[in-house]
Amino acid sequence: MRKIAASRIRSFAPDVGAAPVVGGMPEVAYVDQSLYTTTTRSLPLQVQVRMATLIPPNPAYEEAVRRILLAMPYVRWLGLSFEYIAPGQVDFVMPNRHEITFDGKAVQAGPIGALLDFSGGAAAFTLAPAGVMLATIDFSVKLLAPAIGSRFVGRGQVISAGKSLIVARADAFALGERGESQIATGLVTMRAIA
Repeated sequence: MRKIAASRIRSFAPDVGAAPVVGGMPEVAYVDQSLYTTTTRSLPLQVQVRMATLIPPNPAYEEAVRRILLAMPYVRWLGLSFEYIAPGQVDFVMPNRHEITFDGKAVQAGPIGALLDFSGGAAAFTLAPAGVMLATIDFSVKLLAPAIGSRFVGRGQVISAGKSLIVARADAFALGERGESQIATGLVTMRAIA
């Protein structure tokens, strides 16, 4: 990937290096040289997100991702729902429920790991060809803070996509009275199996 000067992208401000501000957050565009497309995305975090736009091989990727993931019994039991779906990116929301906590307040590590796995896996599924099934072959979880909040967001983003393996980064955030705070991060590796 290489950074494109803002003046070379029509949607940006005319002076080089200037980027529009959306919701108080500057946007930066990047391009993957093999895909020749750009994207920007502002998040409610105090960080700047930079990513290439990926072109999904399945034009109906959003419908396929929803159908595959929401059909899984554990996804339904956790109450996961999609908040955002784009090629190589997914945001999943999970409500806090008493039965997934260990003390009535903090969510146990298992559901947080599952949120990361499903978020990274769903991001990978957005880049899968029609009819191809993916399976998690590896994932790691690093818990950063207690999972205390009214709901949780898992953000998956593909960082490497090949013919048989797709690797995604996944981050989990607690949402509560004090806003949003990161509680976990991880990597998910998916393999094409069919």
